[in-house]
Amino acid sequence: METIVDNIKLETGTEVIMLFGEIDTNISREIVESLLSTDANNITLLINSIGGNLDACVAIINAMQMSGKNIKTIGMGSVCSSALLVFLAGNSRVLFKNAHILSHQASFEYQGKPHEVASVNKHVKHIDDWMINFVMGKTKLSKAQVKKYLLGPGENWLSAEDCLKWGVADSLV
Repeated sequence: METIVDNIKLETGTEVIMLFGEIDTNISREIVESLLSTDANNITLLINSIGGNLDACVAIINAMQMSGKNIKTIGMGSVCSSALLVFLAGNSRVLFKNAHILSHQASFEYQGKPHEVASVNKHVKHIDDWMINFVMGKTKLSKAQVKKYLLGPGENWLSAEDCLKWGVADSLV
């Protein structure tokens, strides 16, 4: 599946950055470069993504915070997995009513000796705690609600209306 990341300069002084497709380190680098190189103070980040690599997602989130820019995220199609975290990182968040929103716990694959797996388990707990706290800080949900509705076991498909009610989105279009 081809991933498209493109920049469009608008005359209003707002930069539009599109995050379409799977988030990997290459796409993450392009988004980070776009966020940090623009002279625009207002950025609109359009998202249509199935998600992807969590580390690449975190790099985008950190660049959004580091940029000091006013960043509006707009969920246009799929806003799934790690792409939902990028969506939440926006200063304001707009979601299309017909967008597909998926949230779940981070997934990991690892093999090794028992002591190595134990060490990885500590890291997994750290990632889980970070995700819960990040989502709590960006929504109206308590820790128990985040675990129940967004980061519980299984795949959690969300309606746009629930996203608005829970503070995942600020408005719907």
